[in-house]
Amino acid sequence: MFSRLNLKQRHQKLVHKTFQQYIKATRQFWEIAERRAIYRSPNNQALLKAAFGLQILLIDRQSLRYEHLIRASSGEQIPWKTLADISHRLDSEWSEADERSIASSVPRYAYLSKEVDRLSASLDATALSDCITVLEQDSKYRSARQAIAMKVQQLRDRLNAVA
Repeated sequence: MFSRLNLKQRHQKLVHKTFQQYIKATRQFWEIAERRAIYRSPNNQALLKAAFGLQILLIDRQSLRYEHLIRASSGEQIPWKTLADISHRLDSEWSEADERSIASSVPRYAYLSKEVDRLSASLDATALSDCITVLEQDSKYRSARQAIAMKVQQLRDRLNAVA
């Protein structure tokens, strides 16, 4: 019994560490993508800063949601074994009760949510689409996109190996 519990705790720590690495790598990718997009489409800098800023805010919000759920579990076994499980819980299964709970206990979360709503409403999808088409021609962006895909696959594989 003791070793089984210890194994579960180690797996939870691995899931937590892996998710934090996923957040960090994804954030770094979007920062690179923003720099490359602005380099390729300097006349659209404000639009690109808003669009990529939105991506960073979404990542930060996801991280806050995760940390909130971990704190709320009070040491109970967390059910997530994969990055897909975590993302599904933080996005598709995020409830109004979760939203109220985190908004009342994490002041920064309310700010992030308001900024996400503000930026989402202000983006010009057509102009952004044109900028992304130009960005996709950038070799440094394509390399960064390939690198993040490989990193995420490594992180998934790490968790799948012990799930």
